[in-house]
Parts: sequence; structure tokens; C-alpha cells
Amino acid sequence: MNKNKGIKILAGSVVFAVVMILINSRHSTPIHDDTPNPNNFHEAITSQFNDNIRDVSARLLETEKKLEQMHKENKSLQKQLKQPIQEASHTLQDELQTLKEKLSALTDHQTQSYPMEGTQAPVSGQLKDLDGLLDKAPIEGKIFADQDSSTKEKAPTKTPFYTIPAGSDFSKVTLLSSLMGEVPVEGKLMQPLFPFTAMVSRGDLMTANGMQLPEEIIGMKISGYSIGVGSFLDNISCVRAYVTSALFVFEDGHFVSAGQEQMKSSAELVNNDSIGYLTTQFGNPCIKGQYITNAPRVLAAFMAAGGVQGAGNALSKWQMSYQAEGGSAIATPTGDLA
Repeated sequence: MNKNKGIKILAGSVVFAVVMILINSRHSTPIHDDTPNPNNFHEAITSQFNDNIRDVSARLLETEKKLEQMHKENKSLQKQLKQPIQEASHTLQDELQTLKEKLSALTDHQTQSYPMEGTQAPVSGQLKDLDGLLDKAPIEGKIFADQDSSTKEKAPTKTPFYTIPAGSDFSKVTLLSSLMGEVPVEGKLMQPLFPFTAMVSRGDLMTANGMQLPEEIIGMKISGYSIGVGSFLDNISCVRAYVTSALFVFEDGHFVSAGQEQMKSSAELVNNDSIGYLTTQFGNPCIKGQYITNAPRVLAAFMAAGGVQGAGNALSKWQMSYQAEGGSAIATPTGDLA
């Protein structure tokens, strides 16, 4: 009876702990700090460290791909070197030699004319050297080439309207879509990248040394992708937004796009191809948001399963009796669950 009471007490305590964990995980609300911390230095440093780790891992994958491509190109070049290459110059030389032989045969069979008294023999034709004729370029071709070069020089050259230098700042950008980012695990994502679009609004447009950008840039559309940075253990929840392309439309309808029009796959997370990034109004690239995860429920389920397994093992051991005979132990079931 005492054993059965102990088992019931242990099982009841395990079930009570599991119920309390599930209730806390469902009804827990995020704690909001009253003290404003607009800069979020701790989150920015942690996210920067995580980005560096992802960059290193992605660069390793990229270098491995480049090495494989170089090995393939090396093998193809070696195969080409082994194969004999017939140069076209040899065939041309053979044709020229045959033509020279034919010309020499014609000169041998040519009839010779003798002049009369006080006159010179008329020259019907002269055989010229083919090599000299081939080396000399025709004068007409030179004239046409000079005319083409003069026409090309007279053509008007196109000048760009304006070039946005690297490092320029747009103080106001309006998002046209929400920012969502998945937190990568070991440098890889389980789902494709989440895209976003935004538009440059009216605000301070400057480059450096107080130089202002033209107001015609207002209305330019930018797009890119976002990656999440978060951990429920460190209380970090933010997202990093990288700009990969920009679209500008002129007044006549002509448009120009800069950057990459298509995003990379989920395995390649190197942000070297990005042309910019988004920040908060305080300049923090780690844009704070809500971190959504099912880790507490999974941990509670694991703990419940472990508790039930431990209770079952303890119950099975209490229902067994062990005897040692001749250096070996014998276990026999002797318990009664009734």
C-alpha cells in the first residue's frame, strides 16, 4: 500500500508540473519595459555577431562552389589541350602554294612576242606577286573606314541624369509591405526569403559634407528581403532588412533598375550583393518586432514525456524483486497493481 501511495503522489506531482508549464506558456504575455531604449545596443551587437557567423558559413559554401567550378573548367581545358588543333593558317599556306605553282606554269607556257624595227614589244599584261597584293590594303577600304570614323565621332554622346553615390542616406522611407523574417538555423532557412517593398518619401536626402540629393529621387521604389534575429532565451526579437534593387521611372516613361531583380535561394545568405539596408529613426539596423516561437510548448511536451517515462520506469522497478545467486542477479516480478 505504501508503494502504491508513493507512485500516486509522484504521478500527481508530474501531471501538476506539466499542467502549470502549459498554462504559463499559453497565458504568458510579453513583458514591456517602461524605460525606453531606442538604440537597443545589446540586440544590435548580438545580431551583428549572428550575421558575421552566417556570412562566414555562406562564404565557405560559395568558395566551395567556386572551387568545384574551377576543377571542372580545369578538366575541360586539359581535354582540349590533349586534342590536336588544326590551324587555319596551314590550309591557307597550302592554297597559296598551289596558286603560285599554277602561275609559274602559266608563265612557262606564255608565248613571247618579238618587236619590229624601231618599236618596242607591247606589254599585254604583267603577272604580279600574290603575296604583295595580299599585304597591301585597298585604298577604297581606307576611305570608307575614315568616313565611318568621322560619322561615329559626330554622333552625340549620352550623358547620365544623376548618379546616386554609395553611402547616401534617405531619411524617410515608407514601407509598402510588412517586414517578416525567419531566424536561420545553422546559417540556413527552412522557407524562402520574405520580400518587402518600400518607397522613398519626402525628407532629407544627402550624401556627405552637406551635399543634398535632387528632389526628383522622391518616389523611387526599392525592394529587398528581411532576415529575423531572435532568441527567447536572450529576449531578442528584431529583423534586418536588406535592399537588393531600386526602380526609377523618368517623366517620359523610361525606367531604370539597379541591383538584382531576382533574389537568391534560401541557402545563400551573404548580403554582399545588397545595395543598402533599412534602419530605425535612430539609425539602428536591428528593427524591433515580435518574436513568435513554439519552443516553450515543445520543451513542455519533452518534459512531460520524460516525466511519464521516469514514472513508468520507477513503477516497473518497484514491482520487481532481485536476488543474487552465484555472482549473477535474477529479477522476478512480484508486485501487485490491484
